[in-house]
Amino acid sequence: MNNVDFEAVKKEVFEDRIKKFFYKNKILIIIFLVLLFFLPVMSQLYLFYQNKKNEKLFSEYLKAEILIKTNKKDAVNILNELIKTDNQTIVLLSFNRLLDYYLDTNINEAMSLIKKDNLEIDKNYLNELINIKKVIINFHKIDENQINKLIKSNNKDVFKLIKNKLIYDYYIKNNQNKKAEQFNNFNK
Repeated sequence: MNNVDFEAVKKEVFEDRIKKFFYKNKILIIIFLVLLFFLPVMSQLYLFYQNKKNEKLFSEYLKAEILIKTNKKDAVNILNELIKTDNQTIVLLSFNRLLDYYLDTNINEAMSLIKKDNLEIDKNYLNELINIKKVIINFHKIDENQINKLIKSNNKDVFKLIKNKLIYDYYIKNNQNKKAEQFNNFNK
């Protein structure tokens, strides 16, 4: 019978310790449970908000793409607003489209757009994009040293495929098919 009393006391002491622990830490436990529930919900709401915001930005960009053919002024205004957003993809797409438009209509505006310092574009990407545009604009009168110089970059090469295609096209344009084939085989 003594053994049974010892087990009962042991069980009672254990229960008392648990009750004291919960009583002593009830605020922390409640906070933990609330965080456990609300943190995933809040993160999902944040992701939902970000997705809706990005959808709206892409929708505005597509609207500008359509308007550029019929209502150039509104399209340019939309693109100028999209350049000021914090979505790098939208900024680059808008910048590129606006630059294409200005290259077709007003070279001075294109140059002022390129020289803007208040753009929220990663400057390395912007410089890469500008170098590619220079190559494309001067493609008919560029020589091999110039195209190689303009195509090379020091940072991680996000436009490598485009640059390789430009060099390959340059060799084909100048009837240097063997060099184009060697270049193509080297870059596979």
